[in-house]
Order: sequence, then structure tokens, then C-alpha cells
Amino acid sequence: MLEPTGRTVMISGANRGLGNAIARTLHEHGYNVSAGGRDIDQLTESLSDRAGDHLLCHTYDATAPDDEVAWIDATVSRFGSLDAIVNNAGIIELASFAELTGEMVDAVMAVNLKAPLRMTQA
Repeated sequence: MLEPTGRTVMISGANRGLGNAIARTLHEHGYNVSAGGRDIDQLTESLSDRAGDHLLCHTYDATAPDDEVAWIDATVSRFGSLDAIVNNAGIIELASFAELTGEMVDAVMAVNLKAPLRMTQA
């Protein structure tokens, strides 16, 4: 791992699961962590034991194209820099091939492909 002092990492999909574990681990190692998730109350509660100067919880919805810029701006405003992004937010549609619809595929592509693209470009 790189020296954490002064480094800021954004993690999408940090409400639970892998994203939450990544946020906790990086925070524990001394990184500034900007955790993003759709449910800000759940996100804040899930990381409440980590609250402090090195943690920012911010609303992030991967289906909302303007959320990336607002979250990045809030992160840089709070910590002064941005060093890494963990594009963790993702969805899966559990359906058989016969049941799969175009709308389901569009939703998966919007969250799993387009949102990380927008985030990285921003």
C-alpha cells in the first residue's frame, strides 16, 4: 500500500459489503476516506464508528449523472485532494436468458459501466 498520510480515496457503493469493508480498511490504515452511497443515513450509520476528520460520507447514486461531480467537489473541498477512486457500486440482474429484458441490461450497463466511466472522467 502507498503511504496513506494525506492521501484521499473515494469509494462508491460503500453502504455495505465489499465497499464498506474497503472504506473501513483504508480508514483504519490512515487514508482520508470519502464514502459514497445511495442511502446516506445507512451509510453514515454503517461507518459511525469511524467518524472523524478523515471520513466523509456523501450521497452517491450511480444512476444520477450529476452525482459524480458533486461528490468529487465535496471530497476535494473537505480534504484538499483526490488520489484514488474505487468504483465499487454495482448491480446484478438475476434472471434467466429468456426472462432478461432490455431494461434490465440497460440498468446494469448504466451502473456497472457508464457510472465508473463518468466518475473516472470527472
